[in-house]
Amino acid sequence: MSIYSFHLDGHRILFRSADKHVFILNPTADWIWQAMAEGFSFDDLVEQLAEHFQISRSTARSDIVEQLNQWAVLGLNPRPAEQKKDRQPVAAAEPIKLDTIRFAQNAQYSLQYSFHFGSAVITLTDYTSDLAVHFGLLLSGLPATEIKESNSQITLFKDANEYVISCNGVELERTGFELAAVGRVVQAIIEAGYPQAIWMAFMHASAGSLNGYGVVFPGIGGSGKSTLMAALTASGWTYWCDDTVPVDVHGRAGAVPLRPCLKSGSWEVLRSFYPDLDTLPVYQRCDKEVRYLPLKHERKNCRSMLPVHALVFPAYTPGCSQKLCSLTPVEGLQRLIKAQSWISPDPDRTAAMIDWLGTIPTYSLHYHSLDWAITRLEQLAQNGRL
Repeated sequence: MSIYSFHLDGHRILFRSADKHVFILNPTADWIWQAMAEGFSFDDLVEQLAEHFQISRSTARSDIVEQLNQWAVLGLNPRPAEQKKDRQPVAAAEPIKLDTIRFAQNAQYSLQYSFHFGSAVITLTDYTSDLAVHFGLLLSGLPATEIKESNSQITLFKDANEYVISCNGVELERTGFELAAVGRVVQAIIEAGYPQAIWMAFMHASAGSLNGYGVVFPGIGGSGKSTLMAALTASGWTYWCDDTVPVDVHGRAGAVPLRPCLKSGSWEVLRSFYPDLDTLPVYQRCDKEVRYLPLKHERKNCRSMLPVHALVFPAYTPGCSQKLCSLTPVEGLQRLIKAQSWISPDPDRTAAMIDWLGTIPTYSLHYHSLDWAITRLEQLAQNGRL
């Protein structure tokens, strides 16, 4: 199994392309990994580690054994025979052609919508009964078309308990999770709309800009990223994306003008920004009540790539101490991974992302007042730094 190695801010970053898993080694683990990769014996490791870090041999032995056991559990082996000396392009998986017999000739789709996005005409056909209503709302900000010949035919259906996503008859993914299915459909739409882009990541994030200063707000579900972006948009920021932010190897985001999905916990704090919020219909998605927010200034047909100037990881916590703080590049990578962002399995694209994270300003934002957060972020955008 191919493992590729990078360095970021004094830490070794390991990337396993088969499952797109990223591992971050601290300086001690980095030293052990490098020594083993160079062929040191176990006894030599103990001697060298004790001398290098000025610790006892028993402590060095214990640290090495503990580290090797952790790597064994994770399926990592630093010995040279297990490593790739040079980065090799990841071979494309053999396309899985869908068995069209699965679709009965009289199968009824729940949603079929053709629309313009970027440089493509896309048709989404959804045979599921539970997700179609949500796609209808998400895509309603994109211009519909009567053109019959689409560049991309994206299909979503259920096979037993799995959602199956395909594009032009080739299966892209299977998943048993609703949100994962929605995310993969959105990714397929982005890939079709920006065919020339070389994506290094699809971040679980929101994004927007103020006076040309672009900010991506990554975070786990419930961190408040959609709420924050909705409030910023109402306060004069330009809306780019919600929930999925594609970033290319040049550190630019592609705008994805899908309507924000707001959970019920955000409605109270957003009422002062959107007086008509309570008039919007309520839907159930993954056992949560949600509303889809129509934006005043939707980007109807995006083709431009937008420069990203900062990453800000929001955390809405009632009663917390409010602060905007700088993060190290490694802390930023750790939070991106925690936010379940998709990272390209191609090692060159991963290298581009690691290099980018070493240069992009990264912050954490802890807040309980949207007004405070907006003011602080306006200051960041105006000054370009804290």
